[in-house]
Amino acid sequence: MGRAFLIGITAGIFAAGFAFADSPTTTAVLSSSETVVGETVELQIKVTGPGDARPPEEISIDGLEIHGTGQSRQFEIHNFSTSSSVTYNYTILPLRAGKFTIPPQIVHAGGSLLRTPELTLNVADSPGRSSNARPSRGTQSQSVRASDLVFAELIVPKKTAYVGEIVPVQIQMGFDPRVRPRLIEPPEITGQGFTAQKLQESGQNSETINGRPYDVVTYKTAITAARAGKFELGPVKAKAQVLVPRARSAPRTRSRSPFDLFDLDDPFSDPFFSNPFAQMGERREVEIKSEPVALEVKPLPPNAPPSFSGAIGNFTMTTDAK
Repeated sequence: MGRAFLIGITAGIFAAGFAFADSPTTTAVLSSSETVVGETVELQIKVTGPGDARPPEEISIDGLEIHGTGQSRQFEIHNFSTSSSVTYNYTILPLRAGKFTIPPQIVHAGGSLLRTPELTLNVADSPGRSSNARPSRGTQSQSVRASDLVFAELIVPKKTAYVGEIVPVQIQMGFDPRVRPRLIEPPEITGQGFTAQKLQESGQNSETINGRPYDVVTYKTAITAARAGKFELGPVKAKAQVLVPRARSAPRTRSRSPFDLFDLDDPFSDPFFSNPFAQMGERREVEIKSEPVALEVKPLPPNAPPSFSGAIGNFTMTTDAK
């Protein structure tokens, strides 16, 4: 009788020891609280406790692209006490510099509504790189950002000029042909200390950069410096709408970079592009911005002849003698 009573007590202790915690809890952390434009940061939302959890389906913050990248589950046994947790992973891509607040997120778990703590992410400008500059050949990245779908480049053939000299300038704008671009605001050269002639489209061609196709449109213009000094021409700025596939609700069967919008590891594997009627796309507005170009403007030499009218540059003259 005494032995049976002891076994019953021991079994009760084991049963109580392996019981799960009664109420779930949640927390959230960033892999880093500081980053630069174009560099990703990981966000993790962890839910500890029994029952199924449902994290936020979408986290929308202006200036940040946030995508879910999967989840993992852990079980722990410590001194006959069992606990379980699930971690939901997100990747954050900053699109511009600034201080961003990630507000508390609502998590449904165990019949309760839980709130994650508020997080702060400080984003600095990426040194020496514009978010939409022409991609460098031979430096292909493993992840694809939205800014990789378009680019702008300002081409100035010379680094020095004289006051009043007419300097020819080219602007090249490239688009991934699958995004079906639509210009909202045409390209414009920003800056001070010079005047620019009206832009004229001079041609269109196709280029392949890092294995990715682009339709490149070239514009021609000319600038004239109004005063001497060192200036920065540009950047060139424009706005366009691009077409991207809507996010799928069903899980994918293979791993994929969270910002690989077009499955560029296998460019034609996305059914959106192989069959345009398979699913609807959505248009997203993007700002296109080039790198600026340095230009040194020199004053005119002294003692100009009386007949000098201010024309500076290379000219071609044709005459006929009869």
